[in-house]
Amino acid sequence: MAEQPNLLDNPVFESPRMIREFCENTRKVLRPAYLHLALTADELEAVLRDHPTMGPNRFGMDARVRARLVAGHMRRAAEGLAVASIEMPRTFTSYRRHFLEPMQHDQGRPRRQFDVNDQ
Repeated sequence: MAEQPNLLDNPVFESPRMIREFCENTRKVLRPAYLHLALTADELEAVLRDHPTMGPNRFGMDARVRARLVAGHMRRAAEGLAVASIEMPRTFTSYRRHFLEPMQHDQGRPRRQFDVNDQ
């Protein structure tokens, strides 16, 4: 089984390949973490719903509300990981659009010389 990349290492961006690999590897780590947190939030809410209620007149509704509030924090964390995993491929696509494509279009095009001595 292949080792997961260590995101705590200092990234080195010396070529487009290295940028692409960093984006791909980061997404490979974030996506399973998102799925894990989302499922765990559902499990946590289900467990907390069964806690005893605060008062006899609420028919268990207070436990459901409190369980949803507590699990909501984990769901928001999962949503943050989902956004991060989506933005990683967009990062490389943006890099390619803003840096690589303009360089490819400019190659082979004759450049005018700017003469600073012509006054």
